[in-house]
Amino acid sequence: MDDWPLHRIKETKTRLVIGACWHGRNHIMSQFFKGHLASIYYLPHKIEQPQVLQCSHQCKEKLEFNAIDQLVPGENAIFATDSSSFSLKANTAEDLSLLLQRVTYGNTKNLPTPGYRTFFINTTVLCSNGKTLTLNPSKGSIFVQHEAEPVISISGLSVVNSDQHLVKTGAPMLPEIKITVTQNINGGKFQLYYKFSELAFDIP
Repeated sequence: MDDWPLHRIKETKTRLVIGACWHGRNHIMSQFFKGHLASIYYLPHKIEQPQVLQCSHQCKEKLEFNAIDQLVPGENAIFATDSSSFSLKANTAEDLSLLLQRVTYGNTKNLPTPGYRTFFINTTVLCSNGKTLTLNPSKGSIFVQHEAEPVISISGLSVVNSDQHLVKTGAPMLPEIKITVTQNINGGKFQLYYKFSELAFDIP
């Protein structure tokens, strides 16, 4: 891609690179982006808002701990900045098990990508004699199912009887129509009902 440098060069092809560093001594580009981009925006004479950049770089998948206010002396929970890893400390193995049960996986994507999410648990035990033991790491996975698309159904009277007066003034063609939206959420069906009783069309 020709990026039109300071002056036009006929002998050398120019190209647009992202996040690259030009090494003049070796005449090569280094530390550049290599991969696939879904989209790229160029904002001349503008600076993007910090919250927009944070949203684009922030992972939609994260781990959450819902018992911060229930920690007792000797226990703590430390999370990484991106909430992709964390460290738990407890006084006993039973307390640590209870803390692990309060860890949840969250995904704020509108349409989460189906598939397995693998996680690892590394455990270190501090013995009464001061020695530290490292247990074998544990591995598990969370399966994200494909979200079922909602089903929209419309029901009502199939035959409507109207007299001549109603036909001239505007006869209701779909009286008592009901629109039902069915969505599967967490293995159960959730339904929304919309009922209309005064929907009318004018007949010329």
